Amino acid sequence: MNDLATQYWHKICELEKKLNEALKRINVLEGELAEERRKNAILTRRVEELEEENRRLKGQGKSLKEMIFKKRTKQEGENRRGAEKEHKAFFRRKPKEEEINNETEATLKQCPSCDSELGSPYSWNERYSWDIPIPMEPIISRHRIAQYRCGSCNEWVQGVPKNLVGKSPFGINVMMYVLHQKYRGRATDEHIRESLKFLYQLEIGEGTAHTILNRCTELFGSSYEGIKQAIREGKHVHADETGWRVEGENWYTWGFTNPKAVLYTIENTRGHGIPQKILKDFKGVVVRDGYQGYDTLPNEQQICLIHLLRKTKEGAEMEKASGEIKRLHEQLKSLVTEAREKHTKCRTKQERINLHDEMQLKLGLLWQNRTYEDKYAEIIRTWWLERRHHYLLTFLKYKDVPWENNAAERALRPMVIHRKVSGGSRSQRGAERQAINMSVIATLIKQGKSIFTEIPLIFEQAKKENYKKLSPNLTCYSANS
Repeated sequence: MNDLATQYWHKICELEKKLNEALKRINVLEGELAEERRKNAILTRRVEELEEENRRLKGQGKSLKEMIFKKRTKQEGENRRGAEKEHKAFFRRKPKEEEINNETEATLKQCPSCDSELGSPYSWNERYSWDIPIPMEPIISRHRIAQYRCGSCNEWVQGVPKNLVGKSPFGINVMMYVLHQKYRGRATDEHIRESLKFLYQLEIGEGTAHTILNRCTELFGSSYEGIKQAIREGKHVHADETGWRVEGENWYTWGFTNPKAVLYTIENTRGHGIPQKILKDFKGVVVRDGYQGYDTLPNEQQICLIHLLRKTKEGAEMEKASGEIKRLHEQLKSLVTEAREKHTKCRTKQERINLHDEMQLKLGLLWQNRTYEDKYAEIIRTWWLERRHHYLLTFLKYKDVPWENNAAERALRPMVIHRKVSGGSRSQRGAERQAINMSVIATLIKQGKSIFTEIPLIFEQAKKENYKKLSPNLTCYSANS
């Protein structure tokens, strides 16, 4: 019995020892668990802080993005995918028999599935294709030029080939190709040289493209002046400006457009003297953005309301935006919407004038005899409403004056793309060439005309107007010389 009791006692002691060790281990694990819970709580708080910071930065990023890029808004009727309603689909017509200038046959000798020999065709199908010949040989012409002596002025004169201008050995088609590649294809001079050699086996020198473009500028001179006149004679004009580089210095491209013409000029200043010079004797309405350089113009003006609403929206969506700027944004947006809707219902000039006076009174309630505690709202009130309220609703008095300046921005877009591709102009003469050539091409496109049809006519007219200046050597010289 004593031995059994002893064994039980030792066993109990051993179990008590293991129990104490287990309790110590439990205490250690509880301490570690408490530490992990503390760390987890810290990490949870940090995650919440980072999520809040992420939400704040996303809001700032959205505001900054909308300052640079316009937010795309869904247009009416844009709910479904595919072509717009009443969109006219393009179907390539079947060519007429006399238009087909090449025929081929697609036959098989063996079955492509099992390589068995095939006999005569069971039937024939037809399909049509359009392709271009590459490369093409250039047209090299010999011109026999008749010379005459004028009995009236005692001068020697000679004929001028129709497809040549001045001393250039290249015809009008080459000039149009260079123009199209430079200003529509946005190609570099090296690419123009390469494409002429590859497509037409015609080699030109490194400076030939520039020489051709300079000659086009001379021929476009009277057309450019005609575009200026068309801008000045219009009922309204859209105006805008953007940066340009000339000889590494900051210059500006000014764009002026109406429904019939597009005019560019590249100047070394953004000052108010440029629109005053271009719009001299202009009697219509100037549609512009909020740039104060236009304020000195004596014309009636319409400030782009999209720019104004974009400014107020930017303030309303800022972090911790006040209720004042939010209300001001909604009030202006509601006022513009109401004005546009009522304007579409006006049928007479007097109705439009009455609507203008009515909406000006409503606009005055937002800025007259009041100040805003919010600094951003107060800037909008003073800069946009108090100082320029007479420029905001001008469109209501006219039938066809837009309330926004999108036309000018679209007109400037090709110049912006050219600036990104070329980096600007290397000289003042190059800037002048860019402005004149682009103005003529953009105007022809604005009028829905083909540049390949109209430019030869412009060149021929210019040759008649500037016969002596553009004629080759010995075309016109004195008999006494």
